[in-house]
Amino acid sequence: MWRDYEDGNNKTKDKLDTLQSRVDELPAFVEETNKRFEEVTSIKNKKDVIFLIVATALQITRQLVIDQYKNRPTDQEAANSTLGHNNDETSNRHHRYYATIEKMETNPVPFDCFRKETGIAGDPNRNPSLSGFNHRFKALGHDPVLGLIFGTANTMTNTVTVANGGFSLSTYHVHTGIGHRLDTTFLIDKIDAKASTVLMFEKIAERIKEEGITPLAVALKKTIIHQLSDVTTKQSLPIPFLSIISPNMARVTSAIGIDQLNLKLFAKEASLSMLINQIITLVHTWAFDETTDVSLELYKARTVKILYYSNQFATSSNLLIAFVRAAMGDERAFNKIDYGGTVVTFYHLLNDPITIAKIQEEFLLSNIDKHFEL
Repeated sequence: MWRDYEDGNNKTKDKLDTLQSRVDELPAFVEETNKRFEEVTSIKNKKDVIFLIVATALQITRQLVIDQYKNRPTDQEAANSTLGHNNDETSNRHHRYYATIEKMETNPVPFDCFRKETGIAGDPNRNPSLSGFNHRFKALGHDPVLGLIFGTANTMTNTVTVANGGFSLSTYHVHTGIGHRLDTTFLIDKIDAKASTVLMFEKIAERIKEEGITPLAVALKKTIIHQLSDVTTKQSLPIPFLSIISPNMARVTSAIGIDQLNLKLFAKEASLSMLINQIITLVHTWAFDETTDVSLELYKARTVKILYYSNQFATSSNLLIAFVRAAMGDERAFNKIDYGGTVVTFYHLLNDPITIAKIQEEFLLSNIDKHFEL
């Protein structure tokens, strides 16, 4: 019995000694394993370097291509280049709550109307004061979403619906007036009198019952073509729904570059940047060689690093160029920034180190299990 007790103590002591030696060995083993991880996941072989160069080049090429769409034409240039736009439009409005199909096609949209300097008939205390400077923020026909409703309704009824702020709006009749510039006179759309927004939609409903949806389709087409021509111009269109909340806020945000065109470009920048990243991921994964690339899991860390560095290189060069141009006095320098791509880069800056750390943790734990198996 005594011998059994002694043998048991010896076995326990041996196990404790073995455990202690492995605990002592653990820090050095962890350090060595982490070094090995860095070696097998570093971007130093020819294949990974080529992928890094190609990924960076694709991102920079994307920036240069999209940058061409940031050169905004004048209103007339944009209108001339918009498919379906009638360059021979002339104001010829004389009916209230009704515009014939022919008049809709040959007249400019009524929500581009001229302002009224004095009080409005039927609403003498309110002056919508629409002008070339503010009409895109106040006339709801220019809202990228609400404009499809109100702009279409205005086109069918020779009216303009104006945002007053705080979700309040007013509708006015538009007729043909006389404009003056230097020694010349010309026909121009002007606000005539107060109209009813509710009655405007009632008249449209009655017309659809009598004439079908053709007038509605023509008016909608006219509105869409006009918005397409406006969105690329220097003033562009406001952010959807912002005008009805506050026309002044829509004007301020547009002045600092937050408008419909930049919103669309931001979406394109971000989506194309992510698409390039996805293509690089797929092709780099397809290029995995099990004879030289250790394991697919560790190979994924190299893929992540390629995206991590390529996005940083592209964004850093873009920002550097923008700041240099701004320092040289280029007022539109910051409009050239790849905002969508920059957001994608920041996502990779935050997310990729976490992804790599998880892969490294799994690599370390798997090696500890194999090496220190008791």
